[in-house]
Amino acid sequence: MQDLFRRVDESVQLVRETCSEEETRAYIKATSGIVGAIVLDVCEPLYEKNPSLKPKGWDD
Repeated sequence: MQDLFRRVDESVQLVRETCSEEETRAYIKATSGIVGAIVLDVCEPLYEKNPSLKPKGWDD
């Protein structure tokens, strides 16, 4: 999951550097929805059942 989040962050940086402001906003909105779904639907339930898997700083 951490690798996935890193890749999304890197892709946002690339879009910021190469696309218009409007395209960047649309991309961030789309990726935010994807990341949010992963956090709420995958990570949180997983960490609730298996707290030892939760990365340090997850709740910060």
